[in-house]
Parts: sequence; structure tokens; C-alpha cells
Amino acid sequence: MGERPYLEDLEQSLASVGNREQLAALLRELHVRAGAPSLRTLERWAAARPDEAMLSKSTVSDMLKGSRLPKMAVLTGFVRACGAGPDDVTAWRRAWERVAAAERARALAGRTERDRMREEVLAEVRAQAARIIAEAEAEAAALLEHARAEAARPPVPAGPLTLAMPSLGEHAPEGLVTRWLRRDGDRVEADEPLVEVSVDKVESEVRSPGAGVLRIQVPERETAPPGRPLALIEPL
Repeated sequence: MGERPYLEDLEQSLASVGNREQLAALLRELHVRAGAPSLRTLERWAAARPDEAMLSKSTVSDMLKGSRLPKMAVLTGFVRACGAGPDDVTAWRRAWERVAAAERARALAGRTERDRMREEVLAEVRAQAARIIAEAEAEAAALLEHARAEAARPPVPAGPLTLAMPSLGEHAPEGLVTRWLRRDGDRVEADEPLVEVSVDKVESEVRSPGAGVLRIQVPERETAPPGRPLALIEPL
């Protein structure tokens, strides 16, 4: 964009460039020595040359700040726009290649560290899951063992059911067993009529409270107060 600036000392510095920040510092120095053309001017310079990469304002700005490494075509177009000759461009390309290799190595190291941390987290999650599963299996086994023990325990025999004299009248002190419909020792079913009683001259049937064997406690023609057991129904 004018006369070629003095670049010999920059070429010496380029030989020792190892990172993006150092490269950006030399690019800013080159920009100043070229007369600090505006970003708009650089953009127009590249647009007028079909073989050059586009030098958009945002790309050049990021490159000079060192916020990101530009593509090689962008860097070579910028240094040519700032007056660098073919030999100068070669030195800049070599510097870019070293920085790009360092950037790739740093990115790979970052990914490797992230992968290591991810594996550590996954290993811890797997260990926790294994512990939870083991605890759940142990608890399930204990519950199953308890259920089996309960199932193997002999049932507690049920007590006999009571067939009581009903209370059919408010002023009747006792009732009379009129007739047993089943015999002592008979097997009876639930709700089966077992005995006829008379309470205050009111006849009624008393039904079995459940199934079992009838054991008569009060024989026919005897009296019993309301609530007294007339018979027991022993479970089968």
C-alpha cells in the first residue's frame, strides 16, 4: 500500500515465534510499519485481488488482537497487503506453521485432560451404581428370606367360635334351648341353623358363626342367660 517497510529485524523475530500472542505482536508491528492502513482499506485491497483471501474487518481485528489464529491464506494476504515480499511471506508462513502446530498440540492436550476427567467421573458413577445395585440386591435377598421363613412357619391354630344365647327381649333374664338341629360332634357350615331357642316365648333359630365341628355346651330343655355360650365350633 506504499513503499515496502523495513522487515529484516521482524524476520529474525519470526524465527523464534512459538505462540499466537507472539505472532499477533509481530503482525501489529508490521501493520504499524506499513502505515497502519485501516481495516476498511485492507478489506478493499483484498477484494480487488481475486487470488487473495478475504480480509474482513472482524477477521483482521481478531488476528491483530491475538484472540484467534487466522487461516494461513488470511495471514499471507495481510502481510502482502502490508508490503511484504515473497521471501518475507515465506518467513511468515513458517512462523504460522509453528504456531498452528502448537495450537493443535495444546488443543489435543486439553482434550486429553478432559477425557481423563470424564473417565474419572464415569468410573465414580459406575462405582456408585454398583454399590447401589449391590445394596438393593442384598435388601431384596433379605426380604425374600424373611418371606420364605414366614411361609415355612406353621400356622397358629385358630380358636373355637362361640355360639351364644341371643338376647331377644329386654326383660327376659334367660332363654330356653328348645331343640338342637345338629348333633354334638357334627361338622357344620357357616350360617347353618344349629339350634332353636325360646326367649320370652319368642322362638328363633341360631345359626353357626362359621364352619367346624359342633361341641354342644347347653343341652335341650335347659336355660341360659343371653350371651352364654350354647356351643363351640372347633376349627377343622
